[in-house]
Amino acid sequence: MHGKDHAGLAWQRDPRALADRVQAYLDVAALAREARVPHETPEMTRLGRTLFWMAREAGALGLPHEARALFHEARHILGDNPQQSGGLTAYRVAAAVLGWRRAGRLSQAIDRLRSS
Repeated sequence: MHGKDHAGLAWQRDPRALADRVQAYLDVAALAREARVPHETPEMTRLGRTLFWMAREAGALGLPHEARALFHEARHILGDNPQQSGGLTAYRVAAAVLGWRRAGRLSQAIDRLRSS
């Protein structure tokens, strides 16, 4: 342990590293769509939830285009079913009112409160 960031976690603080990670996940989603993987599978649900989480992280780091792309892909996978999409509608409203960055930061604060 040397007190420095682990290279594998750079995307959590570096917008460029996160942008690369975003593209990789969007590519995975596009391949799954091309392969016609059903949205109802546990793997696709997990991918959709991950994309939604990444949208919030991208927004918080000031990457509104990436946040929007991730959000829309997550919504495409998860749909409007509240049991699966948990929070997508509320987040969409927050992003429209506050902007992607503030909505992402608010989401991070809420996540911290939930985990404490």
